[in-house]
Order: sequence, then C-alpha cells, then structure tokens
Amino acid sequence: MQASATQQFLEGYKAAVYQKDLDAFCRLYADDVSIFDAWGGPWFTDGLADLRQSTEQWFSSLGEERVLVAESEVRAANLESLAVAHGIWRFAAVSVDGTELRWLENRFSVSLRLESGSWKVFHQHTSSPAEFGSGKVQLRRLQSAA
Repeated sequence: MQASATQQFLEGYKAAVYQKDLDAFCRLYADDVSIFDAWGGPWFTDGLADLRQSTEQWFSSLGEERVLVAESEVRAANLESLAVAHGIWRFAAVSVDGTELRWLENRFSVSLRLESGSWKVFHQHTSSPAEFGSGKVQLRRLQSAA
C-alpha cells in the first residue's frame, strides 16, 4: 500500500533534517512555498530560494550535532491532489554518539499539492503558544494534572 501524502512528507522531512541534506529537504517544497516559522529568520519565508537559504543556515549552525524529528497527534486529510495535516513536532538535538542533548516541541500545519506526480508543500506554519502576560514562549507541552 502506498503511503499517504502526509506520511511521505513526514518521513522525507525527518530523514532530510537528520542527514542535514539540503537538496532532499528542498525537494519536499513547491517553488512558491510560503512559510510562517516559529524560529528566527524572516517573519515570512516566500519561495523556495528563501527556504533554501534559511535551511542552509539552520543546518550549518548545528555543527556536528544532528536533529531527530518525531511527530505526534497528526491529523490529516488526503484528497486526490490536495492534502493537509497538523500535529506536534518534537525536535531533539543529538550528539555524534547519539546522546540527546536538548529538545523542544512546536505545533505544525502543512498544505501539500500534487505537482507532476510528486507531493509538494506549498504552505507550512509552525508555532508555539506564548503566555499572555509575560510573552514567554512555551516550547514543551504542559502535562495535564491527572
């Protein structure tokens, strides 16, 4: 059975980030991609050239560290030529020997369309909630009291 558009994207994203493979990462995105990212850089990433530049900066900033990405709570809808999904991403920095050094979570949503037989992200949004009073960003989900 063929993987859904969302599954294909998530697996490709995790592999490209871990390998710091800029070309593989950029192949996941449409030329006219628009991205609202929770992290540094421009307020709005407009197009594949902007994405390539910001991703190259991200990957080179990691030095020898790698990033393991895991997703959870994913909800998706896949139609014939359009797919949308949202969930939680967990980004964990790991050392050369695989030791987890630190981690954070953020929310994501992606919109994909079928282009010449390949699924490409044309819109992506990541965010983390901020405390109203202080503006402090919450980078890990709070555990509910049971």
